[in-house]
Formats: sequence, C-alpha cells, structure tokens
Amino acid sequence: SWGTVGSNDGQFLHAHGITIDSQDNVYVSDAENCNIQKFDKDGNFITKWGTKGIGPGKFLQPESMAVDSLNNIYVAEYSGKNIQKFDSDGNFITMWGKEGEKKGQFVHQHDITVDSNDYVYVTDGRQNSRVSVFDSDGKFLKMWGSEGSKKGQFIEDHGIVVDSEGNVYVVDTRNVRVQKFD
Repeated sequence: SWGTVGSNDGQFLHAHGITIDSQDNVYVSDAENCNIQKFDKDGNFITKWGTKGIGPGKFLQPESMAVDSLNNIYVAEYSGKNIQKFDSDGNFITMWGKEGEKKGQFVHQHDITVDSNDYVYVTDGRQNSRVSVFDSDGKFLKMWGSEGSKKGQFIEDHGIVVDSEGNVYVVDTRNVRVQKFD
C-alpha cells in the first residue's frame, strides 16, 4: 500500500478514482486536492497534474477515470460537469460536456469506461439516469436510459464496464441490480 494524508506528492486528502494503463502505471484522482497522481505498479510516485478551478487541466472534484488503447486518461469531473482527456504524462488534450439534460450534457456523471474501439461511456446517474457514449475526441454518439425500474431504466446508475465482446454492464444502485446491454 502507499499514500498518506496530505497535499504533497504521493499524499491524498480524498482519493476517489483509480485506473491502470497498459504499462501497469496507476492513476489516482484526489477530489479534495483537485489533482491526478501517477505511480508505477509498486507505488513509486511519477508525476501529478491538475489544479483547483474550472477549465483545461483544472478540477473542482475529479472522480472516476478510464484509460484508452493509447494510454490516454479520461477524467469525469463532477463539479465541472465535464470529461477531460490527458496523455499519460498529464498533458491536456481536450474536454467536453457541461451541466444540463441535453445530449452530451451531465448532471452528475458517476463513472466512466472506455471500450476496445476507444468509445467513452459515461453514467449520469442523478436526474438524467442514462448512459452517454462519445468517441475519443468527445463527439456525442448516443445515449440510452431514463429514470425508472423497467429494463433499460435506472435510478442512480453508478459503475460501468465494457467486456471484451462489447457488452456494457451498468450498476443500477437504487434498483439494486446490474443491467447488461449489447
């Protein structure tokens, strides 16, 4: 294990999200320190990025993260209502999204994952109750879901993963179930 309480390299105030790239580097989001820290697989600090604020490379509350086939890091930023994309060294690439209920907008994105085609899936589990899908540049592709308890509906969808065959699994928290989609 690694990490202690604080704001210096290798320290956390509210570690929230974690992901691993193809080289087994570990990325941890810290919602309170408003940054992303990168470690090797043994917990040795490599680098960190992010400052408090709104805009490219800034966070108010970075939460979930995912990695694509090129080891780019996608960060779901709760308070900023956006997705930010960085290379594996923390260099900003692009961002998309804003607060709202229209296509490509978020109220509270809970989790994020990337499939083998580098499509980005985001759960937006409060108020919007849906999954939104984007290409790796942030272009909106599709969405599904609504609030409710029927098949394909959610009450606060949280976790999301995609398997090797492209099936999407979504944790539907308040309905106390997992739903699987093609």
